[in-house]
Amino acid sequence: MALARATAADPWDGRASREKTFVAKLKAAAPASPVRDLDPPIDALRAIKSPREIAVIREATRLAGLGIVEAMRDARPGLVEYQLQADAELVFKDGGAYGPAYFALIAAGPNPFTDRSIRAAATQFVDGYRTRRDVTSLGHAVGMEVHDVGGPPATLEPGMVFTIEPAMQLPDEHLGIRLEDMILITDAGYENVSASVPIEIDEIERTMQEPGLRSARPRQ
Repeated sequence: MALARATAADPWDGRASREKTFVAKLKAAAPASPVRDLDPPIDALRAIKSPREIAVIREATRLAGLGIVEAMRDARPGLVEYQLQADAELVFKDGGAYGPAYFALIAAGPNPFTDRSIRAAATQFVDGYRTRRDVTSLGHAVGMEVHDVGGPPATLEPGMVFTIEPAMQLPDEHLGIRLEDMILITDAGYENVSASVPIEIDEIERTMQEPGLRSARPRQ
């Protein structure tokens, strides 16, 4: 929708969206027929996932987690982003997925775990979420699309699936850290569908010591 608005407002383009063009042709063919927007009721239906949709999301999340873990295992000095992305995509394809739903969000750079500027930024980041009252969302809905329709719901209902993904950025250091989990609302509360991915420092370091796919290949 944002792309359609930008295209229509572009003085060098100005084309109407496919939807508006379609509606114009319908009105021309049947002027007396009303045209109504079906997005609101359909979006409301998409907010609550069916058991089959939840099963698909659960499997996609499992494969995504395995891909991230494989990238952790193969990470070492000298590798670049696309090589770690290739590790993850091999896991996706081997697991039966068509491929990634979005390009890899991999940021390489210095990793000093104890740098004062990073510690200060992390403290400010956490304190900001604890004290701010204007935070309306920590993520986005997930479903038929990675970024699914719908904003923050008035209430959390069983069958809703969304991410929790607070991000900390240090522009001067060219560093960014994001912890992203997939949350399913259930009748009893919630389930962290992506809980298998290690996020604690000791878990990550232990995982990185495990042999990965790349370690089994001959060195070139």
